[in-house]
Amino acid sequence: ATAAVRNGAHLNNPGPYTIELMIDKSVFGDDFQISFDGGSISSEGMTDFDTVGAVTVPAEKTYEGIDNDGNYDDWDAVSKSDVSGTNHNGVESISEVAAVWDGDSLHIYIRDGQNANASQAGVYSNGKFAITSDLGYETDIQLTYDGRVEGIDGVIVSYVGDQWEITIPASELPNYTNSLNFGYYRGETLIPDIMNVQGNDKTSSFNGVEYNSDYRDWTDYPHGSIGYTPDPDAKAALYQDGNTLYGHVVTNNEASLRDAGGEFTQAVTICFNSTDPSSDAFTQGSETYSWRVVAVDADGNINWNPASSNLAQGGTYEYYLMDLGAWGTSSNINDLNEADTCYGRMSMTIGVNGKDEMEFALDLAELARKFNCDVNELRVANAQFARIGNQWITTAGTSTAPVMGLAICGASVLIGFFFFTKKKNGI
Repeated sequence: ATAAVRNGAHLNNPGPYTIELMIDKSVFGDDFQISFDGGSISSEGMTDFDTVGAVTVPAEKTYEGIDNDGNYDDWDAVSKSDVSGTNHNGVESISEVAAVWDGDSLHIYIRDGQNANASQAGVYSNGKFAITSDLGYETDIQLTYDGRVEGIDGVIVSYVGDQWEITIPASELPNYTNSLNFGYYRGETLIPDIMNVQGNDKTSSFNGVEYNSDYRDWTDYPHGSIGYTPDPDAKAALYQDGNTLYGHVVTNNEASLRDAGGEFTQAVTICFNSTDPSSDAFTQGSETYSWRVVAVDADGNINWNPASSNLAQGGTYEYYLMDLGAWGTSSNINDLNEADTCYGRMSMTIGVNGKDEMEFALDLAELARKFNCDVNELRVANAQFARIGNQWITTAGTSTAPVMGLAICGASVLIGFFFFTKKKNGI
């Protein structure tokens, strides 16, 4: 007799235990029974291949959907990626991954490494993974050693032996246009360009940006990640329309939330026409702007030193954007001296839905006068929000390190500061 045994258990996680035996038929009589671990089968229930003829080899499996039930046969029709490698502790934590997005849910398959499980994988060896969209938005999940997934609602998890099956409802996925990516949190992308197998019926709703303290028009515009590791949790984007440069930042990072506005009003730098703003922004003579925020009342009177951090939760606050080098001697926004030029406006909402959020609009024509150049020469804009992160953001939400040469030449329609100032006041 010969036997083969497979123990599907992995570390402390149970799995199927399989024994395959081959015993010469002559050992048995005509009627017999084989029993193991409480189960049994009689000779009458066994197939006699001498009488049934040749055995038919099953055809290659076709995809018929994923059923999260701890039986991984339905994944046989899905291509898997070999991601064997080591985490930061030198332990191979995962060996294979796969994903299927069927419109209703994103299904993720993970096979553990030989001597560890996926809860030890990732940049920080903590089992944290990220689902990112083609717009730069992100949903994070954390796998635990005992087979749970934390960080989102409605997730279904099966963890048998060394295999994970994770089903995430569409309502928990980040906003996207066409595709999703799956990978390590703040690390390598393991499965890029995951498309909906049912076809993508989503159309982008992005139709430009209006400065109005309502941030929803940024939803379908690409954003980049900013923040200090290991837990940035902030997104930012720049968008130019004619002679107006718009920006948007949203963060739920705890350190930023404690700033309660200071992360948006302090240490902000805008740099133009640079391929390396991390260096150029602090070079004398560079085309760089850092704002000083001031408050303006209904009569146009300027408060040069308004509260701009540690602000009350739930409020929306608006500021006019001057220059850090402004003299601060003008008393009314409608009667500014030459040294107190106003370059735009910024509004921010503090502590709503667990996040701080802001948008701004800058008049490029005024900035061109500051730099003594033509407005059409301000082709590439980059922004850094140093209290949130040291990354630089350029248009289309790209995080730059360094910035690539992406032109954002102005459109023929002029949308300057005078326009949005009057619109804001309802004039």
